[in-house]
Amino acid sequence: MQVSYNLLKEYIDMDMSPEELAQRLTINGIILERMENISTEIEKVVVGKIIAIEQHPEKKKLSVCQVDIKKKILPIICGAKNMKVFDKVAVALDGSKLPKIGIIKSKKFGGVLSSGMLCSASELGIEPGKSPGILILEKEAVLGEDIRKMIKFDDTIFDFEIHSNRPDLMSVIGIAREIGAIINNKLKIPEIEIKEEGEKIEKDIVVKIEEEDLCPRYAGRVIKDIKIEESPLWLKWKLRLLGARPINNIVDITNFVMMETGQPLHAFDLDLVKGKTIIVRRSRPGETICTLDDVERQLPANSLVIADTEEPIALAGIMGGKHSEIDQSTKNVFLESAYFNPVNNRKSTAKFSLRTEASNRFEKGIDKEVQIYALDRAADLINKVAMGKISSGKIDTNEKLYQPNKINLRIKRVSKILGQFLDKDESKTKNKIIDILDKLEFKLVKDMGEYIEVIPPSFRGDVEREIDIIEEIARIYGYDKILPTLFNTTIAQEGKDFRLKVVDQVREILIGCGLNEVITYSFISPETFDKIRIPEGHKLRNAIKIKDPLTRDHSLMRTSLISSLLEIIKWNTNRQIELVKIFEVAKIYLPYPDRSSSLPNEKLIIAGAINKSVRGDVWEKSLSLDIFDVKGIIETVFQGLKVENWEVVQGNHPAFHPLRNGKIIIRGEEVGIFGEIHPEVINNYRIPGKVNLFEIDFENLFPNVPSDIKYCVLPKYPSVQRDLAFIVKEEILSADIIKTIKLIDEKLIKKVTLFDIFKGKQIGDGYKSLAYSVVFQAEDRTLTDQEVENIFRKIREKLIVKFNAKIRE
Repeated sequence: MQVSYNLLKEYIDMDMSPEELAQRLTINGIILERMENISTEIEKVVVGKIIAIEQHPEKKKLSVCQVDIKKKILPIICGAKNMKVFDKVAVALDGSKLPKIGIIKSKKFGGVLSSGMLCSASELGIEPGKSPGILILEKEAVLGEDIRKMIKFDDTIFDFEIHSNRPDLMSVIGIAREIGAIINNKLKIPEIEIKEEGEKIEKDIVVKIEEEDLCPRYAGRVIKDIKIEESPLWLKWKLRLLGARPINNIVDITNFVMMETGQPLHAFDLDLVKGKTIIVRRSRPGETICTLDDVERQLPANSLVIADTEEPIALAGIMGGKHSEIDQSTKNVFLESAYFNPVNNRKSTAKFSLRTEASNRFEKGIDKEVQIYALDRAADLINKVAMGKISSGKIDTNEKLYQPNKINLRIKRVSKILGQFLDKDESKTKNKIIDILDKLEFKLVKDMGEYIEVIPPSFRGDVEREIDIIEEIARIYGYDKILPTLFNTTIAQEGKDFRLKVVDQVREILIGCGLNEVITYSFISPETFDKIRIPEGHKLRNAIKIKDPLTRDHSLMRTSLISSLLEIIKWNTNRQIELVKIFEVAKIYLPYPDRSSSLPNEKLIIAGAINKSVRGDVWEKSLSLDIFDVKGIIETVFQGLKVENWEVVQGNHPAFHPLRNGKIIIRGEEVGIFGEIHPEVINNYRIPGKVNLFEIDFENLFPNVPSDIKYCVLPKYPSVQRDLAFIVKEEILSADIIKTIKLIDEKLIKKVTLFDIFKGKQIGDGYKSLAYSVVFQAEDRTLTDQEVENIFRKIREKLIVKFNAKIRE
């Protein structure tokens, strides 16, 4: 909300400097976004009256005006055409100074001397851009008076950030009222003098409300025989201070009153309202409207509009229509002041992608009692500025829209929340509270001793509960006056549950493995499934659709983290990052198979990926990352979580290389997948090098994480290690071999570790050489060489029989 210091002083008496005012308002919750000092450099500009206008003898486009400035009459040459004899104008005398122009000197034009200049509004700094003609002053302007006495050009502009819960502050009166509560001064509301004359309003206009829930109150007046002209100087200047652009006197008055009171108004050309009927209704199929911004708009079904008997003439609470706008031919106007449903208004602005000063106020919820005051204020100004005649009576469809809300305020509760009494004398605390509420215009209904019944004013729709009133009391009393105190009770914090602790532990382990955590969007594009080779009919394609997506690329909820991590790797490699090691702990969203819930089944997934491009020096190029690296990361995670009895089997996920992927199984249930991403997928994402990736379903993993860790005594007796190497077919899994070896003697075989893999011509195509380290240990004795040799012989025999292994000596 933009407002000026001098303008505020017209509504509230204050002796603070602009800087002090900005600080006090900020402390009380009205945040200052911008403060600007303005000083229009104007010197020797006075009020003059044109007493004669003649055409220039040589230059036909120029006029020679005789201008009376009280002490003398000056000849002034002017190129504008909007002035006439007896108009009062702003005259820049010889040697005067104007902003952006500089010093004005007397000068001859075609042999005729011009002793100064007639000023336009833009030349005086009142309007931005270029004005179409010179500024015509009001008839009451004093001849020969310095223009700076009429307008306080030196001022300070404030731009306040107004939150959605305080629409009452989106007005000059609202901010002045807040200042009054802070400094304990009474608000000066402009007085209104309505002079009704002529026929009753009912003969000129009829109002029908078809949608009372969307427009619970609609008020209006008819004003006739108006004169459409430029606004007077004072009104133009105030509009500039408020950040608005002058248009004509009628439109400027409605805009000014909206800024002044917070109530949007709209003026219709009464003679262009067909059937002399205003209808507040929903739009019909196929209807269109050309709005004041010259845009032809197709009306969505059921949008609230203001219509006459034939067509819509305004978007309710947003913008008027071009057909009934006020222009130079307008003689009679119908002035509208209404209350529109805030929720519906917000939806309408979104539908039209159109936000205006009016809609910004309506959607936040304006005062339900200000409609008539704003209507009469505007009618009074139109009567005085545009010489309009106000018809007898007014329309008001619902005088009792506002229903007071009684709230019980406990005095002890105020002191408890603030942590102190508002007065050193505890008995006077209630009086202090009542005094603050009175400043805020809250009404005291009853004093019940321990509590008081309070009614918030109509413009404070945000105050609904006792705690809201306490907040207001604290704000006006002053947060800086509330002393810090210690709690007089103990606050116990339970902390995180076991599930969250496990998630945190997983993060720490992955960070310890050198991975960086990333956070990605939960939304994906329908094309994502094709990019990661998910076939038609696959369960991963059964994705939740977003009802109103911002874009097609964010129209589905993801069913896997694979695409999310690949996008991050692509982004990094495009920026020449040579080594990417990332992980994410996030949710996927799956529909329930039986459709028992409209909400998705949210599953927490732990996923990670590593990528090494071929760039780098000779040492970096020697670093290779493959499927065994991600398998090692998974092993580290499981080891850190004390998860046991897991195994790896051949996988078949379509996003992975068919020969380099696996599934993690615990107790017959799939817990995760890992492997090298398929070359076709890599090509789709244009990622250099290979990507190895894993996904762990935390929901399936978590039941296997022990909550209690059982410790055992370290064995007293030494262990014996033997190495074993043999050749088997390439398709045989190492996990099956390790499992087979352990089953030979589960008590004495403590550990089996694969430490070497070799493939080459020496052992033949389709075969591989595997080397294992086997650790033997007994808990009650030292093993003899013969015992170890007997078990070792059984291992060799079992491998030969089961896997057709060829033992390497």
